[in-house]
Amino acid sequence: RTKIKQIIREIEKIPVKSYSQKIVCKKEGASSIIDVIGVKDPEVNLAKCCGPLPGDEIVAFATSTGKVAVHKKGCFNIKKLKEGKRKDEVEVTWIDAADAIVEIKVEMKNRVGIFSEILNSIVATKTQIKSTSAKSISNTMMRCGFSIEAKGLTHIRDIIRRIKKIKDVNKVFIGSLEK
Repeated sequence: RTKIKQIIREIEKIPVKSYSQKIVCKKEGASSIIDVIGVKDPEVNLAKCCGPLPGDEIVAFATSTGKVAVHKKGCFNIKKLKEGKRKDEVEVTWIDAADAIVEIKVEMKNRVGIFSEILNSIVATKTQIKSTSAKSISNTMMRCGFSIEAKGLTHIRDIIRRIKKIKDVNKVFIGSLEK
């Protein structure tokens, strides 16, 4: 026992180099492709009513929950907003960021092989897929989501264009996989 204690005391005197590694966290979701001018690290939601896609003209409003809701410029819901709420408008722009993690959702007819067709169209663009999800939303419809590592806005637009060409795809939008 005393021998063990003696060895431990000797080992504790040995200097140990410590290494630190800088970890770069990638922004995910809408926050990775939308810049809210003057707001640091905002939580950004793309409006489901109009589903803005990269390249669309966009406007945004600060919500009562502190999030930023982004709409297409001509969205019907924006026209319905009262003038008082227009004060909450914030300036936003698309960010052409490489290596952004973007969640693409697809609503489509539930048929054999459609999920693999969508997957193949994404893989054909040499895109890294981080995760996928799929669920039935009715007897004939399903929704799937793909979390991808996008190489920029042009890359995202290309993927969305390819997915929209697939037979029985009804809607493609950027959203969160959890919802």
